[in-house]
Amino acid sequence: MKRIFYLMLTLLFCTYFLAYSLFMLILQAFQDAPIDYTGILINGLGASIIFVLFYGLFMYFEMKPKIDFLRSDTAIVPQFGSKAQVDFQIPNLQSSFQEVVELIKSGHKIDFLDENKRIIKFHSPFSLQQWQMGSVIYADAENERLVLVTFPFTGGFSAKASSKSALLCDQLKSDIMSQLDNKIAK
Repeated sequence: MKRIFYLMLTLLFCTYFLAYSLFMLILQAFQDAPIDYTGILINGLGASIIFVLFYGLFMYFEMKPKIDFLRSDTAIVPQFGSKAQVDFQIPNLQSSFQEVVELIKSGHKIDFLDENKRIIKFHSPFSLQQWQMGSVIYADAENERLVLVTFPFTGGFSAKASSKSALLCDQLKSDIMSQLDNKIAK
């Protein structure tokens, strides 16, 4: 997780530095005065460091509680902004939970797994083209149900974050149900 966070900040720094420097070069090119390359680079570097520092601190304080939750052993999901939850009936909870664990291992990064309490916490693989999402699945043994909760690492309370959470929740539910239906049919 730290590697991804540092990669995002490095890409942001480079992008902001280049954009600021190019903007200042273009701005000074239209003036009659000579272009001060050293001043542009120093100001661009300073502005980039300040911008990335504040943005990084904001992201850190937004993501840290969610990462800590994914690594903890509790199944009760705190309020993380936009989250989606669905629960559904599954037959033969013990063996079905093993199938769910295998399905999740094949496509996600597992942060916490307790097969005795039947809790699995995981996050989506890193990609710059999609939202980073966290999820928890735990078993309600009394009712033989699985509870699935998904939430975005960033985005807070927004319509887009809510729709992304709901979309992932529905996709995971259908993947789990199809995996279990295939197992029962065999």
